[in-house]
Amino acid sequence: MMLGLLDIKKHEVRLIGAELPVGYGRLRKGEPVLSLVEAAYLNYRTRLEVLMRDNDEKKLSFEEVFKLFATLSESFTRNYVVYSDLRKRGYSPSAHRNVLHLYKRGSHAGNEESNAIVYVVEEREHIVLEELFRYTQQASGVRRRLILAVVDGESDITYYELSITSPKGSLKMPISDMLEVEGSLATATLLGEGGIVWDEQISHNLHSRGFFGTMLDERHLFLSRIELAYLKEKDVLEVRGLDGEMVSVDNILSSEADGEISPSPKVSLFERFRVYSDLREKGLVPKTGYKFGSHFRVYSDPQDVTSPIHSDYLLNVCGSTERIPLPELARAVRLCHSVRKRMLFALHGADIKYLNVEWVRL
Repeated sequence: MMLGLLDIKKHEVRLIGAELPVGYGRLRKGEPVLSLVEAAYLNYRTRLEVLMRDNDEKKLSFEEVFKLFATLSESFTRNYVVYSDLRKRGYSPSAHRNVLHLYKRGSHAGNEESNAIVYVVEEREHIVLEELFRYTQQASGVRRRLILAVVDGESDITYYELSITSPKGSLKMPISDMLEVEGSLATATLLGEGGIVWDEQISHNLHSRGFFGTMLDERHLFLSRIELAYLKEKDVLEVRGLDGEMVSVDNILSSEADGEISPSPKVSLFERFRVYSDLREKGLVPKTGYKFGSHFRVYSDPQDVTSPIHSDYLLNVCGSTERIPLPELARAVRLCHSVRKRMLFALHGADIKYLNVEWVRL
């Protein structure tokens, strides 16, 4: 059995008179060292005895090792739970500070480069999507996947794969070509949660060619406030109130209209409008995602936008610094997986960035 000496300052265990076992540890200045997680795991497997001091005759039990390591590192327990689970699944991960590096089954550190970085969090934590975006970007920069491992209150683990994406769609026709109506702008009247387009031909053209709104009857189109604002900004519609006065984009998206229940209450109607506009410019068709508890359902190749079954994505809009409870993320991703869609989070800030989150079985 190997012997290891705990270095409390460096939070690692140095092997005494032994080489590194295959798939464990690393060399530090020529000396074989193990992370706390690796040392605890090998101790549990009765392959390593841990000493507190040189020439110390007392060897720590697994209970003593675990308690001591947990006092040294706040993240030790959750990292150990995930590390042990990955070992059971046939992987040989390596531990680096607060993340784990994952290799293909049958491979390990020193054999080939890792192909994924595993970021471990606990169920009770709130995550900042901007941080996840940054971690994903860093992993992608070194050609690694980013896996988010969430440890729940019963030490069960759910794994998610994160990726940065720039969704694109096939709807490239300019709005002016959709209308094919000469003359003055069509008029819509702002009414409650949306507005009505009164011109029959423009109603049909916007709906059938641009996939805007819902036909209220055979002749009139009902548009959401976000759609009204978008078409108003594109100089396609004049929007007027019941008093006949012109309504600006800012007033269409005013806070008075922003009291609806939202998957992310901190996100204003204007911020959702920014994301909606960006998606439209990318050739995508966003429609309300209310039935799925999301801001939008999104079509990349729209054929029948009246059917939510055919949408490709569900999308929630989030602030870059917004803190999201992990159960909220879990609900969104699990639902998306069950209805065979992809879950996107749109981060609005100076730019709009898209983060794809998928449940994975490792």
